[in-house]
Amino acid sequence: RSDLYLFDNEIEENTAGPSVAVSGTSGTSGPRVHVIGNRISHNSAGILFDTLSISEVAVDVINNTFFNDTSRQVIRWTVGSRQSVTGQQCVDNTLYLNVGQTPN
Repeated sequence: RSDLYLFDNEIEENTAGPSVAVSGTSGTSGPRVHVIGNRISHNSAGILFDTLSISEVAVDVINNTFFNDTSRQVIRWTVGSRQSVTGQQCVDNTLYLNVGQTPN
């Protein structure tokens, strides 16, 4: 099992879907994913998608900047009811001037 890295990228001006989607398969032991030091800005995912969508996988989200993104949620983390994903982190991130469109 090798770790996967999304490191030091500019991700901007994407539309009609998540800017970054990280997903695995429920109940399996896949690689750990590290999302580190990225600048994610000026994206418009719309009301159906998230800027960073994480599902069924162990992820560390560290030292990223999310700026001026419009989406359902800026970061959405989903783990199935039967899956145990431990030791994940979401630390030292900057979220600035984003618009979440999840209805209340």
